[in-house]
Amino acid sequence: MTRAKTTDDPADPRIGKQRLARHLGLVRPHRRAVGAEPAPDGVRLDGVRVVLVRTEFAGNLGRTARAMLNMGLTDLRLVRPRFKHLSSDARRPAGHSWEVIKHAQVVDSLDEALADTVFSVGLTSARERARYRVEPFEDVLPRLAEASRQGPVALVFGSEADGMRNEEIGRCTVAAQLACSPESPVLNLAQAVLLACANVFTWRRPAEAPPSLAPDRDPVSHQQLEGYFAQLLALLDRVRFSKKQRADRFEASVRRIFTKSPLDAWEVALLRGMLTAFESAIDHPERAAPKADVDGGKADGKSNRGSGKERSRGKGAVGEKDKDKDRDRA
Repeated sequence: MTRAKTTDDPADPRIGKQRLARHLGLVRPHRRAVGAEPAPDGVRLDGVRVVLVRTEFAGNLGRTARAMLNMGLTDLRLVRPRFKHLSSDARRPAGHSWEVIKHAQVVDSLDEALADTVFSVGLTSARERARYRVEPFEDVLPRLAEASRQGPVALVFGSEADGMRNEEIGRCTVAAQLACSPESPVLNLAQAVLLACANVFTWRRPAEAPPSLAPDRDPVSHQQLEGYFAQLLALLDRVRFSKKQRADRFEASVRRIFTKSPLDAWEVALLRGMLTAFESAIDHPERAAPKADVDGGKADGKSNRGSGKERSRGKGAVGEKDKDKDRDRA
């Protein structure tokens, strides 16, 4: 007996949220993660593929996707993962990089994941392999960058339990090891992916220039800077601070402190205003003193007449004296 196909009624409370969203046309299309711009002479980031072989823990997949997107990579292939790659255990640590996992391709063999690549690197923690030569990853980067301009390249990582097997290393173009302490060379999967991707991302990438002056700030002139140094040195000499230093080195040290980073005209004006305030406090200490110290007790709203208890005690003492006088008269 076959069940009759029924249409979903949006008013039916038994309909799930996902089905209701599809019925109302509210399901958003999948977005694709956007990678970073490659360096002019570096590795083409859009051609770098990360391949995970026999991954055992979904949390490592989520952290791997996050490490990839942090370094501008988005192409992910999974070879026989031991879990459902779209599970919530993978999504939670992935965070904003969930799109990398959603668009990852799951394949049955390493050969299928490397089919269209022109260069592949098998990452291993072993310095020596019986059949293969293991090179430092830094030495492989020039060939990886050159190959990335010709076609897709791949970074291959083994499982958390036993890493890359010999037959899997044999499928790769070269075997490489990431730089780490020889006392503890075994990295967590997501850590290894982050370290490798960071090396790829920074390869021949020019350092960013330091932030320039704000557009509304004028650069300081030589005359303005010399005026500031003259005022500062005069104030230090006035408080006899410079007398405690070697005269031949003191001025040079002061100048070096304030010229380590470029100053603009507004900053020099602010510093000179501070020095002027210090000079005013030295010339007129009464102006710099707190008001309470200058006015004494009046600033606190207190008078010198004493408290109410003292006045009442005084009145009581006078009253007793008057009674003694009346007794003497009697």
